[in-house]
Amino acid sequence: MSSGKGRKSGERGLFRNYFVYIISFLAIALAITVCALLIANEPVTELVHKAENHFSASARDIRDDIDPNSREKEYIGRYGDRLGSISIDSCGVNCDVFYGSNRASMRVGAGLSDNESADLGSNSVKLIAGYDETYFSALKYAKVGDVINIYAGDTQYSYRITDAKYIEADTQAYNSQDKDMLVLCSIMSDFSQHSGEYYYVFADRINGEGE
Repeated sequence: MSSGKGRKSGERGLFRNYFVYIISFLAIALAITVCALLIANEPVTELVHKAENHFSASARDIRDDIDPNSREKEYIGRYGDRLGSISIDSCGVNCDVFYGSNRASMRVGAGLSDNESADLGSNSVKLIAGYDETYFSALKYAKVGDVINIYAGDTQYSYRITDAKYIEADTQAYNSQDKDMLVLCSIMSDFSQHSGEYYYVFADRINGEGE
């Protein structure tokens, strides 16, 4: 009788030890995987973007043969159309701007949101977004008072930064105003210390057409 109880107790102990071993193994494997992802995220992202740059614009669904000077004000373009470029000399931002704030545009530059128009020179609130890991990586160093230059064809539009801050990603950071205003948005990585936030830069026009 006692030997039977001892055998059952030993079997329960063996099962318990086996269960603990499996759970420990899974926990260690999960911890290693998470650490590997955190370490590899940025290099892998950079590698993917570098690889994409070896393909032609047409292969990436990007059109760069658009003449901004021939556009009508109400023109709504095809996602990926190149509209012009943006530069902030004070912090080193310098890249092309494409129609649509989506992955097709932001993997090769910055994207103009389509909730207003596809015209960089429109007298409205314009939202241009980019990834913090790539073309907008230096945007977080922009300061109030710095000048942003937008180039669309032969026309240059200049804006002065009035505010810059981190804002929750699901927060409406700006609203439609009856003014010529530029909003830049740097989209942070899920593994960034600012995960769940965007870095917004707000600027008012200081020269250009429409004045």
